[in-house]
Amino acid sequence: MDPLHLSFMNLFVVAGYIQEQVWSILPESTQAELEGLNIRQSKCLMSVFMREVNGGAPFTQTQLGELLNAKKALTSRLLSGLEDRKLLKRAPDVENRRFVRVSLTAKGRKMGQAIVEEVTRLLGKLFAEFSEEERAQMLHLSGKLCSLYHAKRAEEL
Repeated sequence: MDPLHLSFMNLFVVAGYIQEQVWSILPESTQAELEGLNIRQSKCLMSVFMREVNGGAPFTQTQLGELLNAKKALTSRLLSGLEDRKLLKRAPDVENRRFVRVSLTAKGRKMGQAIVEEVTRLLGKLFAEFSEEERAQMLHLSGKLCSLYHAKRAEEL
């Protein structure tokens, strides 16, 4: 494996460790809410949270399914599980009732915020070791990687 791919694979593994560590140090009430969520449900919750934080329009159920690489039935089950926990809610699109929009509940927003705060705290400790230039490079390259992934994903990698 070439060094670039090996480095990315190491980053991928470390990201998983960071996620596990963040989950383990969340407040007990938040941990209890996360108990039993599978990886797709947690990705779904955080995708909706980040979309809202960044000011984007709520996802449609179809868009979330595509993002999570899940078929319609699985997407529906994922969302039902999160609705049962009162973390997300679904509602018909006001402009086109054939679409269903997915948004956070107050409880889902609070949980997403707790997760982001812990990730920020943990990454802050790691990034404290980076120079300003390295932080700027990381920001630029991670943004570029995310943009390329989403563009290529639309073309089906």
